[in-house]
Amino acid sequence: MVQRKIIINKITPNESTATGYQKRYHFDIVHKKGFKLRVCLFLQKRTGYKIRSLMEKICKKCALDPMSHSFKKLTERSGVLVYYSHPSAAKLYDDTEGILRHIDQMLAFHGNRKWSCIFDGDGFDIKHAVQLNMGIGLIRLLSEKYGETLHEIKVINPTWHISGMLKLLSSMINSTLFSKIKVMDDRKYSVFEFI
Repeated sequence: MVQRKIIINKITPNESTATGYQKRYHFDIVHKKGFKLRVCLFLQKRTGYKIRSLMEKICKKCALDPMSHSFKKLTERSGVLVYYSHPSAAKLYDDTEGILRHIDQMLAFHGNRKWSCIFDGDGFDIKHAVQLNMGIGLIRLLSEKYGETLHEIKVINPTWHISGMLKLLSSMINSTLFSKIKVMDDRKYSVFEFI
């Protein structure tokens, strides 16, 4: 289990001036599925102070519900940031504009660093495949802004919907970008193999 810090900012009046100063309170919690969100909401209600998180700067929907979109930073390996995406696990899989903004903000936040993505196709079916605007928008985003820093995209546990979608979108992707997409269909993979 991973330990995370939650920061609560409290503005306290200062007797010597009319302005306040910030006190930071740190709470160490163990991150479990949905547990962090419940602790944040409990602390907010209990203390009456807003809890800031990095995700609020990147994506407000994911700050409220971490399962809204599916694009998260996993780790860093050999100087390359590793992200994970599992579209079928996302509640708002059809929020094309929100997902693209989330990815753009996340990559922009980490600057011009090399990055790779593990794309988990487990559970990816027709309702995800018909989101062609999502695929086109992602290709445009990668081509225009983040293609140079992209190390690779590993597609694990692909369904035939993903294979069809990649064939359809391959005509829109330049060959350099397309060569960075590796489809790993030889067996069932776990994301933990890449951490």
